[in-house]
Amino acid sequence: MVRLVLAYLASVLVTVSLLPLVGAAMDRLAPAPGAPEGLALYYGVAIASAGFAYLLAAVCGLPPALVWIAVSERHRLRHPLAHGAAGAIWAAAGWLGFSLVTDSLGDPLLVRVTADLLIAGVGGGLAYWAVAGRSAGGDTPLR
Repeated sequence: MVRLVLAYLASVLVTVSLLPLVGAAMDRLAPAPGAPEGLALYYGVAIASAGFAYLLAAVCGLPPALVWIAVSERHRLRHPLAHGAAGAIWAAAGWLGFSLVTDSLGDPLLVRVTADLLIAGVGGGLAYWAVAGRSAGGDTPLR
């Protein structure tokens, strides 16, 4: 159980920490119409503000993460691609859930931030895999 909690915290840490880098790359590659210049800077400020972004990601991402953890442990899903894809879905689902609760689904930045989180979520999923996903379902070999 401790392994799963540490893996979840590692995935949150990596996902949120990657956001400014992903935001900076997306600012150069595919600027969103209506997005403020330097969206990556906004991510950096959110991360620096007493860990608010980490706390928000940990709370909003917990429900979809719990579903993935249960499925991967039950079915012994140990492939890094599965965990990377799940990390992307986890990050986007957490953000979309937060947007639904805060009634910000009409925000024009929703698509851009969701895309940034999908990309950063892959890193978080791989961090989860590195800590706990490689031995999902126990240490017994797959049949």
